[in-house]
Order: sequence, then C-alpha cells, then structure tokens
Amino acid sequence: MLRVRLRELIHEKELREGRTIKLREINEETGISTQVLSNLRSLSRVAVTNTANVEALWRYFQCPIQDLFAPTPDLGEEESCHVDDLFPDRRS
Repeated sequence: MLRVRLRELIHEKELREGRTIKLREINEETGISTQVLSNLRSLSRVAVTNTANVEALWRYFQCPIQDLFAPTPDLGEEESCHVDDLFPDRRS
C-alpha cells in the first residue's frame, strides 16, 4: 500500500519556512477537511483519499508528485479489497 507523506511534508515545510504549520492552514489553502488531513497524517490508520486531494496537496507543497507518497513496509503483501471493506461503518 501507499501512504501520503503528509507528516514529513509538513515538517520539511516548517523547517524551510521557520514556522509552525497547522492543519487548519492546509485546509484553508487546499479545501481538504481537517479530518481528512488528520487521517492522512496518521501513521496508524488506513487513509483513503482521492485524486483531487492529491492534486491539492501537490500544489500546496510544490513538490514532485512522487514525493507525496511512500510505500508501507508490507507493500505487496496486502490483500486486495474494496474501499467499503476498509470502512464498514460508512456503508449506506
């Protein structure tokens, strides 16, 4: 699986700019909800996002698109599943 490197990208931007960056700021710049950003930042949960969010983060961080992602250690070992299986409580 791939994960979004949001935690690392925020840290790198903070170091470059010499300031703290809050999720609220990223929300205001990208339109991505703070809950989605929090899920993407978390290393302990599966986060699902869409290409619009990926593009918004790419534009915000102004980095090569491949820098947004990192493989998880178990890459290639996970079973394929439907997104609804990841979030059974969200089924309608």
